[in-house]
Amino acid sequence: MDGRGKTNYRHPLKMVAAQYAREDTVVSDGLLVRPPGADFTATEMALEPDMMALARSLNQASQGERVRLIRNGVAASRILELVEAMHVSRERLLGMLNLPDASVKRKIRQRAMLSQEQSERVLGLLRLIGQVAVMVEHSGDPKEFDAARWVGDWIERPIPALGGSRPADYMETLVGQTIVSQLLAQSQAAVFA
Repeated sequence: MDGRGKTNYRHPLKMVAAQYAREDTVVSDGLLVRPPGADFTATEMALEPDMMALARSLNQASQGERVRLIRNGVAASRILELVEAMHVSRERLLGMLNLPDASVKRKIRQRAMLSQEQSERVLGLLRLIGQVAVMVEHSGDPKEFDAARWVGDWIERPIPALGGSRPADYMETLVGQTIVSQLLAQSQAAVFA
């Protein structure tokens, strides 16, 4: 954030996104400057270089914004960012999301986008990370908390509410991701009950 309480985003492709930006976004010195709490557009989300900012935005995005983002596709390189942020192996992440290894490797090499179906699964996982980040921000002190790493650990643990299954076993479908998201929301509600 700058001194005026606005968030700055530096990225060479942001200038491209500027033409699609909302009216409350100002382009200044190659930066997109937006008021605090302003939502990203689908194009801006696709170009967002900071994975955690994207994850938080996805958690708060409307269904329409998420659909547009899925239609636009996700850069295959986001897989590598997720692997690093979650501290999981690439093979494990691809297996969890039911993504074909050879296809993803090729798309990463070619700097290509994932298919809509693949993008939906990746964005769903990013949204869960954003959900956890926002939950912690609203519940406590998020300074030392790493939401992506926490999800990477938690997702591999058997959960009684899932019949002893791991949340990772639910990541390959949108329905499964929704179940896990609801479980997280219920666990937060139980903390405050």
